[in-house]
Amino acid sequence: MKKFSIKLLLFIIQLILVVLFFLWVAIKSHKFYPSDMYYANEFESIYETPSFDVIAIGNSKLLSAIDKKTLEANNKHTVAVLGYSSANISISKLTLETYLNNCAIKPTLILLEVSWFTFNTKRTSLHGIVGDLFIKDIFLWKNYFKFNNTLFPKIKSAFENNVFKNNPSISSESYANRFKKPSPLTVDYTFNISKMEVLFPEHIAGVDKLLLNDFNAILDLCAEEGIDLILFSAPEDEEYSRNQKDIEKIKAIYKKASNNYSNIFYLDYTLGGDLWNKKYEKWLVDSHHINENVLFTKKLIIDIKVETQNSLYKK
Repeated sequence: MKKFSIKLLLFIIQLILVVLFFLWVAIKSHKFYPSDMYYANEFESIYETPSFDVIAIGNSKLLSAIDKKTLEANNKHTVAVLGYSSANISISKLTLETYLNNCAIKPTLILLEVSWFTFNTKRTSLHGIVGDLFIKDIFLWKNYFKFNNTLFPKIKSAFENNVFKNNPSISSESYANRFKKPSPLTVDYTFNISKMEVLFPEHIAGVDKLLLNDFNAILDLCAEEGIDLILFSAPEDEEYSRNQKDIEKIKAIYKKASNNYSNIFYLDYTLGGDLWNKKYEKWLVDSHHINENVLFTKKLIIDIKVETQNSLYKK
């Protein structure tokens, strides 16, 4: 029995060493490959001793709304745009967490785009990039079990892509490729309610418990670190907004966060919000994505100055 126990222990130790070796290889060889789902170089910068003043997180609505150069205010501030298309709020939370785990200096300001479908599990999902984040940062593994069985395939795929497969050719593909030629004076889209009803047949987005918990975790993390957090809902088509039956329930979550935390602010550019303006429909490329991101970012900076006393954007 004693010999068996010793052999079992040696086997376990050897297995752990093999796992650690392959993990080390994956970490060393890992790259965020170009895609129109995000800005790969921005994610790569997380693990290069970053010290950005402003961190922007969210999904495609964030990526569409923010122009990095404008937000940097003529190179006065450093900005990292860490959004991922269709990513759910859990990925935003893990992205912020891994950034804070690796940064040299904490950011002064965090921007998080929030919307009607922020807590919906059909419109947003736990995209494959989550596997890349877990490979790059072992400290994220404390979150592993809350995702049940959904996380392992993402990590496995990211591991295989970086260790066992040939690296794909590097291209210039990025989310920037999605933007169309500017046309800020005309409405260049048509709202199609049938397309909306593919994912939202009852016009209800709902609130998933896990996603809500991760949203609250972002709030707590910013409060603990003393970082100002700007929650903002980017402009949307008026008719699209009017068909969101539970929008007031969703907005109440953001308003409550702003009321309960002195370092959290909510800027609402959608129908019914204090900052809504019909003219913003001319800045959209569809019912809920901005094309004129330079114009919107300039407006966002102005409103941050008015609404907050953040050291980067004072009155």
